[in-house]
Amino acid sequence: MKPLRRSPSAMLMLASLTATPLIAQQPAVEPPAPTAIQPSLLPVTQDALLPNGVKLVVLSLPRQPVLAVTLSVPAGSAFDPENHEGTADLLAGLLTRGAGTRSAAAVASAIETVGGSLSAAAGPDALTMQVDVLSDQAPFAFGLLADAALQPTLPADELETLRARSIASLESGLADPASLGGRVFLLGSYRGHPYGRQPTPGSVRAITRADLVSFHRARFRPGGALLVVVGNITLPEARRLALASFGRWKGLRPAPLPAVMPGATTRRILLVHQGGAQDAQLLIGTATTAGADSAYYAAAVLNRILGEGRSHRLSRALGRDHLWATSVSSAFLRTARLGVFRVTAQVPAEAADSAIRETLAQFALLRTELVPIKELERARDAVTGTFALRLQTASQLASAITEARLLGLPPAYLTGFRLKATTIGAGQIRAQARRTLGEDGLTIVVVGDAARLYRPLAAIAPVQIYASDGRSLTPEEIEPRSVALAYDLGQLPLRPDSLVIVAQGQPIGMQITQVRRGGDSVVYTERSTIGNALAQTTTVVFDSGGRMRRLNQVGRVRGQDTRIVLDYTGGKVKGTALVVGRTGPHTLTVDTVVSGVLVDDNAVQALVPALPLALNTRWTFDVFASGENLVRPMSLTVADLVSVTVPAGTFETFRVDLDGAPQRVSYFVTRQPPHRIVRLTIANTPVEFLAVPADSTARSTP
Repeated sequence: MKPLRRSPSAMLMLASLTATPLIAQQPAVEPPAPTAIQPSLLPVTQDALLPNGVKLVVLSLPRQPVLAVTLSVPAGSAFDPENHEGTADLLAGLLTRGAGTRSAAAVASAIETVGGSLSAAAGPDALTMQVDVLSDQAPFAFGLLADAALQPTLPADELETLRARSIASLESGLADPASLGGRVFLLGSYRGHPYGRQPTPGSVRAITRADLVSFHRARFRPGGALLVVVGNITLPEARRLALASFGRWKGLRPAPLPAVMPGATTRRILLVHQGGAQDAQLLIGTATTAGADSAYYAAAVLNRILGEGRSHRLSRALGRDHLWATSVSSAFLRTARLGVFRVTAQVPAEAADSAIRETLAQFALLRTELVPIKELERARDAVTGTFALRLQTASQLASAITEARLLGLPPAYLTGFRLKATTIGAGQIRAQARRTLGEDGLTIVVVGDAARLYRPLAAIAPVQIYASDGRSLTPEEIEPRSVALAYDLGQLPLRPDSLVIVAQGQPIGMQITQVRRGGDSVVYTERSTIGNALAQTTTVVFDSGGRMRRLNQVGRVRGQDTRIVLDYTGGKVKGTALVVGRTGPHTLTVDTVVSGVLVDDNAVQALVPALPLALNTRWTFDVFASGENLVRPMSLTVADLVSVTVPAGTFETFRVDLDGAPQRVSYFVTRQPPHRIVRLTIANTPVEFLAVPADSTARSTP
């Protein structure tokens, strides 16, 4: 046996331990006690008012050769014209895509040349633009910001590109439970307040360039504008540059938001129906206070205790103790007039009522009991530490100062926040919980399969059921009827159908489908391409009754050849599959005994339009995953009636959801026969398939 060899470092360590006394033998030394939190040492901001009404705020940081210049105007989403929700967002997107004499490309080139950045975004209260550059580029930063804010070109082609992306994002969000739940929660919590209004695909389509010009003219005024400058610059220099760039800007302060407050309401549950969903998305909360309310310090600590960060009461109660929630958190959203508090959680549908009861019980504990001192100290430390991390760079400071001033907070807010937050006591936490987490007035939103959720939720509070497009539904309308799988292939149209594949509004590929009849067989062919990533042709052969006969699929995936050849006869699936997996190409030998009705996964899209479609009809059947050599139980549910607009036109459709696969697939099928798929979406992805006119196939191919 060879002797054990020690590394030189290990030998040195062993020698040192034998030559010197062990550390544990030395007298213990206690670490010093932590010092009290002191007010921030940030320099004091300096304010000035330009002759035309622009408020100038300067924070000089002479040791950093950087500069952040931020301009905010009262043109946030709360000011969107009625039926044109999304105007502020579209305008913000266009302000950086052409300004003064510069085109979109010229703006991008100019900011890239100086190594800076230019951004714009619309919040509820204000539209804010920011330029970040090195401080020796200060004149350029002021000039570019003024051009973008006061002389935007609003190019029509950029508008259409941005509109398409916005609509694609909104439509994707309406299919996502978390996004849909957030929209409904704001509408339910604000109850008529402008903060609750949300853009829709229809409202964004209605916005014209003339609407954006009118909105810009009405809301972009020097009165009410806030110009924040942070970095290596003095107040006199910043004022000189501001006057040079913005001095000729004229106009009175635009109209403020109307003084509207949500009316009082009792606790209620808004149930948004998504037929077939296995999970439920929960949102629980209420409208709170204005952004400048001094109670926010206690609210921030309360939020940390309840649901912010990694370890909090809700994660323990819903996650560790009961294993319900896969994700849970809480947040206070601040606005100038009226904020909201909300808890969000994703739980299995069967646990939704229990999770809501447990969340309400946690609210009750905070209203009635004092938080233990150790838990309170951890929460205060986390809040003060997180706040300090937001104030590290000139850009972060400019954003923080802008936010504070827009909320109506005093100049000393940033420097004094940590000191005030660390003095919050348990009594203040309980008082804030009683103010925010009261039993009455809570809005509870649940997104999921209403057929499974309605009765358990009705035992908690009155339930109002809605479709994803806002239509009211009755309990009878949400109950799916399970029927045997049967279809009529004779109603499938024989002409080709073309769908452009898009991601975030941009074409990335094409799919063309064709149905042919020959003798006692029906042949479905599907050709799909996605750039260089995929080129695939699938041929499925059925008998006249719709039973599977053969599958032949050939193509290339990420540069690798693929081929699947299967035969469905004699109660078996037999053949081979050359597929591309995570480790590369591999071949599967298929010889599987099956019973009853079996559908190949590549054939589902062909069969959906041949079903007798009616709202709340459900078919459950077995699907053979040909690329995995396994059988999955799956279901198709006619879950909703939806109006969709695609390049081929606007259609009234059935939304048919396929569940049981790793990701839900939704087919939007025309209600009028012959039924055709005009839209297809895949859950949790930005990809969708949209029908295009037959004569535009070549033009739509990227």
